[in-house]
Amino acid sequence: MSDAERNMNYAELRTKMAAQRTLMVLLLGIKAFIILAAKKHHVYGLFFGILLLLIVGYQYYYIVSEINNKKQINNQLIDYYILVLIPVLLGMSALSWIYRKN
Repeated sequence: MSDAERNMNYAELRTKMAAQRTLMVLLLGIKAFIILAAKKHHVYGLFFGILLLLIVGYQYYYIVSEINNKKQINNQLIDYYILVLIPVLLGMSALSWIYRKN
């Protein structure tokens, strides 16, 4: 294995590990919101949490699949998915505010 191949392999590994860390942090936050919504029996909160899980899960799967297949990642959804998450997060925050414990 040449130095260039080894460096590329390490870069791929670092990218996968960064994606894993990001996924784990997001899953912790989403899990907490889903547990809160389930505890208070809020269907919309569960819907937003599950939608967020699906979006984050798709992003992780797509990135790792493309890296494993040695393809270049060039997807508009992956580039701008964070903008899709803003309304979802605002909705989750609004539900938390509306249904907060008095």
